[in-house]
Amino acid sequence: MKETIVRKYPALEKYIRPFVGAKEYIHGQVGSFSRFCFWFVGANPKEFVSVSEVTERLKSIKEFRLASSADRIQKKADYPYLFCQIRQPDSHYMIIPRHTSSERDYIPLGYLPGEVICGDANNMIPEASNYMFGVMESLVHMCWMKVVCGRLGTENNGVYLRLITLPSLSLKSPQRMMIQSTMTQMPKPPRVRSMAMAEPVLPT
Repeated sequence: MKETIVRKYPALEKYIRPFVGAKEYIHGQVGSFSRFCFWFVGANPKEFVSVSEVTERLKSIKEFRLASSADRIQKKADYPYLFCQIRQPDSHYMIIPRHTSSERDYIPLGYLPGEVICGDANNMIPEASNYMFGVMESLVHMCWMKVVCGRLGTENNGVYLRLITLPSLSLKSPQRMMIQSTMTQMPKPPRVRSMAMAEPVLPT
């Protein structure tokens, strides 16, 4: 579908972004995407208002929102070309699938670039450092999460019943630098690597 639209309307290519839900992230291929969406934030409406493939979708979205029982959804009916909630960062972010199997030893975290749209089935932390990555993938955090996190069936979800308390470490503290160094040097398995075409440099 993406290739067909781009062939017919090359000007729309810049508005088509990869879209990643939890399923696509956990089970998808690194470096490839199976879902895409129109991302019209800051777009010029003149470039898409005459495109039937777009206007038909916008009409359906507007009707769906007007039929919603939620007042906040109805108010967005006049802007069918935009997501109801826009929280997408411009820069890289850490992706955290909202649900993951309790049989996993580690949460399948990863980094994605800002141009990849993060679906509602994930949580995300914009510009998360590799120190934060290291803490969240640590055995201590995993044990804490298995105790206090909410569950759906046998799966862990991202609902923390209480916040974990961490010691305050300066940017140059030996403990923090050790965690950062470890996360930078360790080989990242496929489910922890970014799905981006190019491997990003982990931020400090």
